[in-house]
Amino acid sequence: MAAPLQNNLRPVDPTIWRACAGNFVHVPPVGSMAYYIPQGHAQAKNCTSSSVVQSQPLILCRVMGVDYLADTDTNEILAKIQLFPVQCKLNELTRSELPELTQSEFTSVVKVLTPSDANNGGGFSVPKSCADIVFPPLDFNADPPVQTLRVKDVLGAVWEFRHIYRGTPRRHLLTTGWSKFVNSKKLVAGDSVVFMRSQRSGQNFVGIRRAMKAKNVSSNSRWNYLGVAADGGEEDKCGENAVKEAVDKAVRGVGFEIVYHPKVDVCDFVVQAEKVESSILDVPWMVGAKVKMALETEDLSRMTWMQGTVSKINQGGSKNTPWKMLQVTWDDPDAVQNMTNEMEKCLHLQGQGARPDQICVSGVANFIFENTNQTGSTYSVRNMSPIVESVSTELNTGSAQLSNLSADPPREIQFFGTEVAGTRVCSTGSPKVGEIPLEIGNLRSLEHFRMESSSTGPVPSTLFNISSLEIIELSKNKLSGSLSADIQWNVPLLKDLNLQSNLFSGKISSGLWECKRLQMLSLAENNFTGSLSKQIGNLTLLRGLNLDSNNFTGTLPTEIGYLNLELLFVSSNKLTGEIPIEVFNISTLRVITFQFNQFYGNLPQSSGLWLPNLEELYLDNNRLSGSIPVALSNASKLTILEMTTNQFSGYIPNTLGSLRSLRRLHLGENNLTRESSSTELRFFYSLTNCRDLQVLEISMNQFNGVLPAVVGNLSTSLRIFSAFNSKIKGQIPIGIGNLSSLNMLTLDSNELTGIIPSTIGRLKYMEHIYLEHNKLNGTIPYEICLLEKIGDLYLSDNQLSGSIPACLGKLSSLTRLYMDSNKLTSNVPSTLWKRVDLIGLICQQILYLAIYQ
Repeated sequence: MAAPLQNNLRPVDPTIWRACAGNFVHVPPVGSMAYYIPQGHAQAKNCTSSSVVQSQPLILCRVMGVDYLADTDTNEILAKIQLFPVQCKLNELTRSELPELTQSEFTSVVKVLTPSDANNGGGFSVPKSCADIVFPPLDFNADPPVQTLRVKDVLGAVWEFRHIYRGTPRRHLLTTGWSKFVNSKKLVAGDSVVFMRSQRSGQNFVGIRRAMKAKNVSSNSRWNYLGVAADGGEEDKCGENAVKEAVDKAVRGVGFEIVYHPKVDVCDFVVQAEKVESSILDVPWMVGAKVKMALETEDLSRMTWMQGTVSKINQGGSKNTPWKMLQVTWDDPDAVQNMTNEMEKCLHLQGQGARPDQICVSGVANFIFENTNQTGSTYSVRNMSPIVESVSTELNTGSAQLSNLSADPPREIQFFGTEVAGTRVCSTGSPKVGEIPLEIGNLRSLEHFRMESSSTGPVPSTLFNISSLEIIELSKNKLSGSLSADIQWNVPLLKDLNLQSNLFSGKISSGLWECKRLQMLSLAENNFTGSLSKQIGNLTLLRGLNLDSNNFTGTLPTEIGYLNLELLFVSSNKLTGEIPIEVFNISTLRVITFQFNQFYGNLPQSSGLWLPNLEELYLDNNRLSGSIPVALSNASKLTILEMTTNQFSGYIPNTLGSLRSLRRLHLGENNLTRESSSTELRFFYSLTNCRDLQVLEISMNQFNGVLPAVVGNLSTSLRIFSAFNSKIKGQIPIGIGNLSSLNMLTLDSNELTGIIPSTIGRLKYMEHIYLEHNKLNGTIPYEICLLEKIGDLYLSDNQLSGSIPACLGKLSSLTRLYMDSNKLTSNVPSTLWKRVDLIGLICQQILYLAIYQ
């Protein structure tokens, strides 16, 4: 079973991944045959090739799936490649039905960062080719030509850069926004950035290639082995044991997974079968053969060629293995000498003290062979590692003929976007690409069936006729159909059913509620309809129930409250009625999601008394009413309480301060008021006990009260404080400057009076301030100019007076400044007029400027 994604790994669009990786990175396509070369694995791990490794010089595998990923910490791309060994003879039925993934949809330019580029206070000097073919064209009639670029990184985050053409001589530069990008990504000189443009959408993207010296890798190989552990755990295995384990799994016919980090090394030991076989069988290797090898230039954007002659065919280099089979003498030893440092990253030098012009090639990638034999015949093999490959952006499912099984059929089968893993046959016969084969039903001893990644079509009924099945995982595909009416009889041992993110439809058959061994059930993100049966109470072993994002109607069955659930997800449906009081008595619950339904009525006042393990409660976007139960404060492990967009009334309980682990409190868009005994909003006093609070959202209520001074004693972890349009009166507390992590302050559309406190200048992480539509007076404090990260400053429709601080024009991050409908002097500082990067500037009612880059 493939290990789950680590928390720091995120999926990446395959075409973006390929464009970022570059021309010389080759991932065997899904569905193709590839050779795993243990000798190469052993060398990459810096360990001695054992007899086990040497006995298996080549292991033919089917590429079962590829996960294209990025590391959220470093932004570096990587791929997880699932392999399954097959029993085919060399050069037999190994032609790939699916092409390799290519970046042809993208135009890209790579630049190695100079010290100036990587200076966190400087800008980026844009290569002319990048400005010409990747970035949108500038208007050169403007003076200066300038625009704002919105560029997505591989994780999907959007970055804004100011692209300007200026200087003597004139050149393209990225200025505003570049330093923030450098700091966030921790870029240093020698790292490379890849700017890309989609030819289809015109969207710009940016990727990162870290300098090799900065890569913390335990070996010099870009391939690291990860075993496919039964418990799904992922370990960092290294050394001889890892190689032995990989070979052992392959010999036993068990699937395994390779983690591929592009650009750490070019010593591939998993190579597409066509390339290996062409180099071994189709080329009559002999001493004197001419060889050309492609290498990328320093900026990684183009290739150069090195030419040489085969001077020796090593003893180990036979038709059994291509690993290190050739020793090459290069035509230009001086050029090789100059490139030694780079070549040591790409090639293995032959022995200690070897001359730099004697290179032992570690693989067949990036080679062109031009061999003239004694009779004068010329052999030209030019497709060992193509520079431009055909597109395959979707991982499809093929199949094997599952009826032709070995005597010991597999108990676990996994689809990684291609064919079945677990079979021991190699066959070209298959149903329509992407579908589960009907023959799956012939695996009568199967216990675990898993399929993921873009499989399509109806699920054959034969799958639900395998009586030995305990786990069925079909998430994140485009599979359709409905559940078998007799599933309880046909799959009596079923413990885990996961159909999340598919196209299943129809009503849930009563048979599902009779699968009494079920422990986890996920039907989320499908098109299921109908009501939820009371028979759900039969699933007494159920621990997790996920019905999110369907079209279920009716009420929530009371019987759910009799289960020992830990996870209860029913959000984004059309459920109605009152939430059964029994649900709030399930002491094992950790997460409840009821949002985006049509639930109404009051919450039981005992809510929370019997929820000692509850960590997250989502009730937003319903029609719930009544007061917030005081007993919620007994759910002492609660970290997220989301109750926005309902009809709750009364006051916010002072007891919420007992939730010491609370990180997010969302109570906006209700009818909440203050306690009648005080003009202050007393609940703030108790919230000062929530020292982990990060988000406080209480906007659009009817408080009609005053912010107390203790607001300044809220958690220093608070990032967002939103209380707009809530009839809040009084002054902004001076202590607001104590909230050192505050990023967004939203107090607009209230009845605030008094001055803007100068302590606001202490909030060094502040990016968004919204104070418009109040009755604030006094001057705009100079201390606002200390907010280096401020992007939005909204002060419109108050009673502010005096002059506009000239220092505002020096805030490089400021993009929107609104100060109209005040009593400010009419003179606009020249520093603001020079800020051509401002998106919006309104200083008086009659003065409006909107300049877009």
